[in-house]
Amino acid sequence: MLARIIDLPDYVTADGHLAIVDPSRNKGLPFNPVRAIWAWDVPDGCHRGGHAHYRCEQLAVAVAGSCEIEIVVPGGLRKTFRLDDPTKALYIPPLHWDTCKHFSRWCSLVVFMSTPYEPTDYIEDFRAFLAMEGKIKCRKS
Repeated sequence: MLARIIDLPDYVTADGHLAIVDPSRNKGLPFNPVRAIWAWDVPDGCHRGGHAHYRCEQLAVAVAGSCEIEIVVPGGLRKTFRLDDPTKALYIPPLHWDTCKHFSRWCSLVVFMSTPYEPTDYIEDFRAFLAMEGKIKCRKS
């Protein structure tokens, strides 16, 4: 599975901590972010996401609190990542179905994206997504 945790630098000063998502400073970032979204105050039992992208890459960071992101690839292979450290980001490549769930009370989840918003880039039918196995060629990391 290509989804993976990426370390963000933790700059510590007397004024506190600072993490930066900047491809010019973070050589391990897989793309240049062009937009960001964030979710907070997610009620117990609710989830966010529940889709995949054809082209868009994502980088998710729980900047406060914690949550879990379940990743599914075509064919059904699943892996769950727990985000609870603002210096750890989950890289989500294209063609990875993501569902964000189990948000702690004070969780703030920020997701950086590689492409501008484009409705046709979204895959929202889970059964059709699972059936894509064998019809796509996965990129190697």
